[in-house]
Amino acid sequence: MISKTNNFVIRLLDRAHLDTGKILNTYIAALIIIPLFFAGFVTYEASLTAQSLAAILTATPIIAVDMVMMIINFIFGYYLWLNKEKILADLPTYRFFMLYQAIGQVMAGNFICVLLAMGGLVRTNGINQKEQSNNKLIRGASVIFLLIFGLCLILTIWLSSKK
Repeated sequence: MISKTNNFVIRLLDRAHLDTGKILNTYIAALIIIPLFFAGFVTYEASLTAQSLAAILTATPIIAVDMVMMIINFIFGYYLWLNKEKILADLPTYRFFMLYQAIGQVMAGNFICVLLAMGGLVRTNGINQKEQSNNKLIRGASVIFLLIFGLCLILTIWLSSKK
């Protein structure tokens, strides 16, 4: 069953002409564009309700938590945009990055990035598992952002249950 699903995903990626480089570029674009749309939505809501941004964030703290996650996504997307050649040059780093991003983006609820990260993992399926990632900065940033997303998820669940 897993083999059939894997083959289906590979055929889908082949038809879309998505290799590891194009997946990473699309992922970076999503990490940069989605937070901008979210910020535009919050700004639009503030103008419609004639409230300040601080009033909206105080009234609905879940939006504040989401804004923290979007800021992290934007910063990480910008960092990746500057260093995408380093990630693509080291496929174990790419695999590690995509695995941690898939987990983190599930916590953030950003399912477009989850699908892209899963596609990146499928594309690197043949890499030797024993190789370690050489880029410690990307590895550390991935782990830190995963922990922040976990904290934001816990905070979101706590705020939702508080109502």
